[in-house]
Amino acid sequence: MIIYYVNDVPTDLADTIEKYVLSPDIPWSYTISTVSPEVVTNKNNVSDDFIVKDHEMMSHIIYSAGSSVESKSYDVVKHLSDYLINYFENNILYAKLRPLRIVAVMNLPRKTAEGTIQQPHTDINFPSESDEENYYSFLYYPINCDGDTYFFETRENYKNNLIAKSSPIKGTGVLFSPNMNHAGSLPVHSNRRIIINFLFEAL
Repeated sequence: MIIYYVNDVPTDLADTIEKYVLSPDIPWSYTISTVSPEVVTNKNNVSDDFIVKDHEMMSHIIYSAGSSVESKSYDVVKHLSDYLINYFENNILYAKLRPLRIVAVMNLPRKTAEGTIQQPHTDINFPSESDEENYYSFLYYPINCDGDTYFFETRENYKNNLIAKSSPIKGTGVLFSPNMNHAGSLPVHSNRRIIINFLFEAL
């Protein structure tokens, strides 16, 4: 289980991604919740310091390995994906990577009580810890906005405690285990919250 903050995506690349996600070119799809209720388990329980209240969101699948359909967005986001792969291979993970899935998510503002978060979840559920060693999630923030991301312990039958959080700052992101419990929160002051979620596999 790792958390590594990335703060040095080149400015010109960050500007390109920001311009694209704010353009009308992305075909957003409405999704009623963060995750399907049937995949939520008792390891997604979190501390009583938080109020879990899932809300609808907009999403767009940019890339999915093995799919015959490739979004036009991939032509733009591939530059970021290639940069991240090179950065991780040479500075953090020292392993060859390939993208398995890239998804953009947008939340619209809503007034919520302090401490309210979306449904905690994992990006992948692995049968054993050894299975997760070759997979990595990266949460990229393409715009400045509010709506922090919270990272929790991931234990069965336990109210998992907060262990880290990150704020959406353009050009930054967080690398973590896809089997790690995490949750976003809705923007209150910004017009929107947008993230791009990458899932990588080590070869």
